[in-house]
Parts: sequence; C-alpha cells; structure tokens
Amino acid sequence: MTIMKSIYKFTSKHLQYRTIQEEDSEILVSWRSDLSLIRYYRNSSPITMEMHQSWFQNTYNSDNARWDFMAFDGLVPVGFVALLHMDFDKKIAEINYTIGNKDYTGRSLSVEMIQSLCDFGKSVFGIQEFIAEIHRDNVVSQKSAVSSGFILEDTKGNFWKYRRRMDGFIHNCND
Repeated sequence: MTIMKSIYKFTSKHLQYRTIQEEDSEILVSWRSDLSLIRYYRNSSPITMEMHQSWFQNTYNSDNARWDFMAFDGLVPVGFVALLHMDFDKKIAEINYTIGNKDYTGRSLSVEMIQSLCDFGKSVFGIQEFIAEIHRDNVVSQKSAVSSGFILEDTKGNFWKYRRRMDGFIHNCND
C-alpha cells in the first residue's frame, strides 16, 4: 500500500505550485540527471528512475519534515522547490529550488519561487526561519537568495549558509 502525502497548492505572480506526485517522476529524474543543473548539488550524481521511485515510495511519502513542490507556468513544468529538515519546535527549515526548464532561466523566477515557498512555509507550517545552503560557485543562486531576503551567514566549506527570518530579525545561530 502506498502512503500519499496531502496535496498542497499555492501560487505566485507567474507560477503555480503543487506537492510532487508520482506522475512527476519522469521530469524530476530528467532534471536530477542533467549535469548542468546538478553540478552545484550536494549529491551531484545523476539519478535513475528506479532510484527516484524508491526514494518517493520509501522515504519521501513518510517524511513529514520534507515537502517538495512542482512549479508550473500553466501546464508547463518550470522547476521545483522544497522545504527540507523542517523543525516544527524551532520553526526552521532548509529550502531548495531548481529551475529545470531551460526556457525559464534568466527571468528572475527563482526569486519568486523562493519568496512564495517561504510565504507558504510560514502560513501552512508556521516556519519562521529559512536556511539556504548554496554552493560557493553558484553565483546566480546566491544572488537569488539575497534578492529574496536571505543574508549570508557562513562561508566555510563548499556550501555557504544563507538565512532569512520572516519577521526580519536574524538570530545568530550555529546549527
């Protein structure tokens, strides 16, 4: 028996979002296997359909601290956003975002995607603080995070930590 997560939907100025579903597997696998997209990921190895389906069925559907959302322009898949490692007591979550459809790059949509994900996370899950860990060479993503209200907090290692408080106050935390 397959456990399914609730289907959440939300919108931003140009895009519509909904919880990922099994039917999204083909496009998600194609994006997660595109070396030009995943070169800045922590796990930059391409995935297979079998790997994705196993993760979706055995891990994602039972992980209430993680929610992934497809981003669409009408019926056209644009990318995905995610809330990861949500700590409901501390009201904190990590975010992840990718524009997978190359026809949609260069339009500042990642800023819109990040802002709408943070608004959704705050309104639905009560998250007050968001973290983005961005590869030090991914300048475009760093600029998107800053334009979305994130502040650079830590530049140690390959992944730099950015933080955004929804009330505008940044706590100096070392997680």
